[in-house]
Amino acid sequence: MYILVSVISELLRTYIFPNPFTKLFELYFSGSALSSSASMLADIFNYLLGGIILYGICYNMVGIVYNKGEAPVLGSILYGSIVLINSKMLVYILEGVNELNLKLILIKIIIGLAIEIIILYNIRHAKKWILSSLYGY
Repeated sequence: MYILVSVISELLRTYIFPNPFTKLFELYFSGSALSSSASMLADIFNYLLGGIILYGICYNMVGIVYNKGEAPVLGSILYGSIVLINSKMLVYILEGVNELNLKLILIKIIIGLAIEIIILYNIRHAKKWILSSLYGY
């Protein structure tokens, strides 16, 4: 079951989820000779570097509430969900930007990630509390 969920999650992340870097590349290359290739360059960046950064952040965020080996199917679903949430967050942040202002973009991303991490730590503590009251850990 884990392999099936993992493969489905990988296919969704690769082909269905939006590329969160497209708008950033469109802003950067606007008015240049590469403006028509911005979407393609964003895809290449996402496959080569952006996806690695995003997936690394999401993997560590999942580790806040999920212990490796606990329930692999649940971990894979949680990982796919966190990747989707972060991709959508990046798309949402970049939709409201009309000019390339990296400081503002980074501040918004850091605030969004901080809120997510706080929520995940609260879920972790709630999980520990529920398990300790049920099983006396």
